[in-house]
Parts: sequence; C-alpha cells; structure tokens
Amino acid sequence: MNSFEEEDLDLTKTIKIIWKRRKLIIITVATCLLLGLIFSLLSPDEYASKTVILREVSPNSAGRGFSRLANLAGISSAGLTSTGEMSPAVYPDILNSRPFQEEALAIIVNSKKYGDGIVLRDYLLKTDEDNLLKALRRYTIGLPFKILRSFRSSSADRGKNQLSVETESFIKLSPSEVVASSLLAKAITIDTDQTTGAITIECFLNEPEPSAILTDHVKKKLEAFVRDYKTQKIKQEVEFMQNLHDEKKREYEKAQQALATYKDSNRIVSSSSGLTEEQSLNDSYRLAYSLYNQIAAQLENKKIELQEVKPVFTTIQPVILPRKPASPNIIKSLFLSVFIGFFLGFCLLFAIESKLYIQSKW
Repeated sequence: MNSFEEEDLDLTKTIKIIWKRRKLIIITVATCLLLGLIFSLLSPDEYASKTVILREVSPNSAGRGFSRLANLAGISSAGLTSTGEMSPAVYPDILNSRPFQEEALAIIVNSKKYGDGIVLRDYLLKTDEDNLLKALRRYTIGLPFKILRSFRSSSADRGKNQLSVETESFIKLSPSEVVASSLLAKAITIDTDQTTGAITIECFLNEPEPSAILTDHVKKKLEAFVRDYKTQKIKQEVEFMQNLHDEKKREYEKAQQALATYKDSNRIVSSSSGLTEEQSLNDSYRLAYSLYNQIAAQLENKKIELQEVKPVFTTIQPVILPRKPASPNIIKSLFLSVFIGFFLGFCLLFAIESKLYIQSKW
C-alpha cells in the first residue's frame, strides 16, 4: 500500500469519526449560537461618533518663509526659533490623564433616557447600572471575586490605622469616580496614522447625542492642549515683551510731550541754559524713541515666531450625529459564535477520541 492510499484511508477514517460524533459538534455549535444570540440581545446599543483631524506641522521651509516676511517688513529674523514637537504617541495618555477626565466627566449631555442637561459622570454611572448583561456577569461569574474583594477591603481597612505616611497631597477618588473614569476611558479611542498624520477620535456611548457631544469635547480639548504645550513658552515671552513695549511706549510719549511743551513755551531760545535744556530733552526723546522702536521690533519678532510654531489642526471629518448603533452587530456575533462552536466541538471530539485511544492501548 503506497503513501497516497494510506493518506486516503486516514482521511476516510477521520471523516467517519466526525460523522459519528456529529451530534456533539451540532450541540456545541447550537449552544454557542444560543449564547451568542443571548449576549447580543442583552448587550446595550452603542453609538459611535467619529471625527478625523489633521495636524499640520510647519516644515523648515515655513520658518524660512516667515523670516522672509519679517525681513520685508524691516524686522530682524535672528530671534526666530522653533520649539519641540509633542509626539502623537502620548495623545492616549493625555486622554487618560486625571485632569482631562475631570473636565470630560463634567460636561453636560442631553439624553432621551435620563433627561436633558445631565452630567456625563452621572450618565455613565446610570448606563452602567442599567447594563443587564454586566449585572448578570457580576452576580454569577463575578460573585466569587466580589466576595474576595470584600474580604480584602475589610483587611485593608484594619491596616489603615498602622499607616503613618502623609497622604493629603495624593488624589483620592471615590468608588463611583473610579468606575466613571474607567467607563470614560473605555468609551474613547484615538488612533494616529503614522503615514498621513491623520488623528481619528471615536467615542462609544449608549445614545447618539451624548456620543457626539463627547467626541466634539475631546477633539477641542486635545487641540487646545497641544497648542498650549507648543506655545506656552513663547506666549510668556510675548506677554513679557508686550508689557515692556507698553512701558517704553509710555516713556516715549512722555518724552515727546515734554519736548513739545518746552518748544511751545520757548519758541526763541538764546541762552545757553535754554539750549542745554532743549538738547537734553531732545536726547531723552531720541533715546526713548530708539528703545521703543527696538522693543516694538522684538515684539513683532515674537508674534511671528508664535504664529510659526503654533500647531494648526484641520478637520477632515466633522462630528456627525450617528443614526444607527455600531454595536452589537448580531450577524457578526452569530458568525463568530458558529466559528467558536465548531472550534470547541472539534476540540472536544479530539479529546474524547484521544482518551478512547489511550484506554484501548492500556
């Protein structure tokens, strides 16, 4: 008997075994299909709201363009510099930071189920309480873990009196705040295309309008954070130069007014003391004008530098109110359940046949 016939016999034998155990596979697939259907029906609807923005980073040529504009305006471009860029890889960390989450949890959303003008924190907690599937898992599969956590928390409370470390400076979150922060982190996703630089922000909530409101808030806050990070130092320099500019302008106007008043009062000056005083006023005026002119030029330099380094965000896809829920996808869940059912069925079949084979050899 050649190898081809042996392979044919092995294949025939395998098919016979599968056919013999077909009820096991059918029962496994039917069970997984039923569980998948129950899971899909009990899962709450989630509406996905998405926006896509593009961060335009000015290349070196843009800096040279600003320098040329400054030179055309008669302003020295020697002070124009660039600052470091924030990596898009830290954007998820920004969204998960506590200050960012506090602002997001405090926004007001409109809900058909819980009423308009509800705080997002309360909205998330209410939707979590009304999640039937999560409650079912909590009091079935998760019940032993719930009991263990209660024992751990009681033992931790007994050990609190033994701690002597000062903790007033730490952020303390209540259990509801921890849950709300966790739900918010799961509701927001962000993805950055390394090739095009496009940033996709997507939020998943149980109703379309809260999802769209949260997406718009995240978009605006992320843009503001990146702009502030990029321009904070230069803004401080511009503010300092503006204050200095206003001070030198007042000194210049004061010297100008003093010289004009003296000339109006002394149209014909013949004495040496009068000429000396007029010369002194002229010198003060020229000095004040020179300082004022230099500060004004430096201020314009800083303003141009601020525009050069300020990140510009272009909205490629605005926030659209979703009309249909993104999940649960019943068809997809059923296909996945069938696949898992076949996989588990064949695993059980292999385990049973292996056990029978081992028993026959012993």
